[in-house]
Amino acid sequence: MIQLETPRLLLRPFRDSDFEHAHAYGSDPEVSRFQSWGPNSEEETREFLTGAQKWLKDPEPKEFEFGVVYSELRRLVGGCG
Repeated sequence: MIQLETPRLLLRPFRDSDFEHAHAYGSDPEVSRFQSWGPNSEEETREFLTGAQKWLKDPEPKEFEFGVVYSELRRLVGGCG
């Protein structure tokens, strides 16, 4: 598994178990205000998580999506790709 870690952050592949926290930020109008997506419905969040995990199965991925975990809280706080 590919992941990057600093003293404050962990960048790792998204998981199905990230739904609650991914939906919390993905459905927030302030978070998605300047994005090309959102605010997301629950279905859109689930579709995002499914798509974000596809690259794990690709032997030569061209896109990557990482969940951003704040180490102090030990929870997902965002994503990057």
